[in-house]
Amino acid sequence: MRSELGDSLRFVLVLVLVSVFVSVCLSSSSSVWAQSETKERPTLKHFGSSLKRVKWDPVRQAAVEIKSPQKRPEAETDDLVRVITDLVVCEVMVLDRQGRPVTGLTKDDFAVSEDGQSQEVVHFSLGSDANVGRSIVLIIDYSNSLAAYVERSIDAATELVKRLGPKDRMAIVTDDVELLVDFTPDKRRLEKALEGLKISVLNRKGRSEQFSALLATARELFDAEDIRPIVIFQTDGDQSIFLQPPDPVLTKGHSKSRIQQFSLGDVNTAVERARATVYAVVPGFRLVGLPKEDQLKRATIDAERFIISNGWGGNFMSRQPYHPSQKRVADWLAFRLNGQLAVTEVAKLSGGWTSFLEQPEQASTIYESILSDINQRLVIGYYSTNKTHDGKRRKVLIEVRNHPEYKIWGRKSYIAAGPD
Repeated sequence: MRSELGDSLRFVLVLVLVSVFVSVCLSSSSSVWAQSETKERPTLKHFGSSLKRVKWDPVRQAAVEIKSPQKRPEAETDDLVRVITDLVVCEVMVLDRQGRPVTGLTKDDFAVSEDGQSQEVVHFSLGSDANVGRSIVLIIDYSNSLAAYVERSIDAATELVKRLGPKDRMAIVTDDVELLVDFTPDKRRLEKALEGLKISVLNRKGRSEQFSALLATARELFDAEDIRPIVIFQTDGDQSIFLQPPDPVLTKGHSKSRIQQFSLGDVNTAVERARATVYAVVPGFRLVGLPKEDQLKRATIDAERFIISNGWGGNFMSRQPYHPSQKRVADWLAFRLNGQLAVTEVAKLSGGWTSFLEQPEQASTIYESILSDINQRLVIGYYSTNKTHDGKRRKVLIEVRNHPEYKIWGRKSYIAAGPD
């Protein structure tokens, strides 16, 4: 009898706590943003293990789950956090006809619809609002082909860390699919990890598994507490040729063990499900969007530099001329362009954008631009009127009332939560 009474009291207490939590969330936008920024979340163990639980299905043309993906251990407040998982958060940049950010907008200026159904904007904040914590993941590719860019990029990332807000959290991942630092607000810890990476680059290079790292990040790192999930994705995307279905020409001569069990589409879906905004930083000459003639010129220079520096032709130390054949240049162009297109696609679909780091010294400017964009975005939240947890994609349209000339840059869709 006493046990039953105790269970009843605990049940009532839980209901009261949940009721209070919901009331506070609905009455004040700032409270929904009130993540437990000051507390460390349970550490994620075995980062990347979820990749072992996906298998490519040639019939479905998609990766299928053979076991449940790894989830971050639940915090004590997890039951309360689940109350706000139906909150849809969109980060947008509003631009005028000249491409300049529009300032001074308020919640009432926006009209939001989901799959054609009007939605009520219940939460609104500026991207620079210190009360809205950001969850930022830096994925950095330090493989052999990108070694020349790493030092300056790490310096730029270190400056970004110094400017994080008091409620921001950051994690660092490498193209080895290694979690150097799990989400933490500790700037000193983040700076120390970046400094350690700079030193380690002198002795070893990454494995160029950057899309694997991004997929693991989207599947494992973000959870309901991450109101503003953001990824800074620095890579040339050269793992793209090993994604499903692999290109037989570009993968010729490579070990079959490098072929992955997922496609670029699977990566895009995982990023969309995590509702993360991806800012891509692509080291090397820009090829995307250029005329074929300019692409070939740039690919020739790029191929010469890379081949000579790796001792595959000519003499790098004496600057001995080396001229790759037309076929080699064409193959190199296809390889490089494939990677850049893949990275650009992920960033665009997520509502982010891509910068090309053509010279190492440009890193500080690019990272500054990323932080500026994050701060200038507007954070708009609504509770979807579609309460079905069907795991389906939903289209979101955000407009500024009475200003059809304004361009809205941000995510155009999201994937709803699946069945419990």
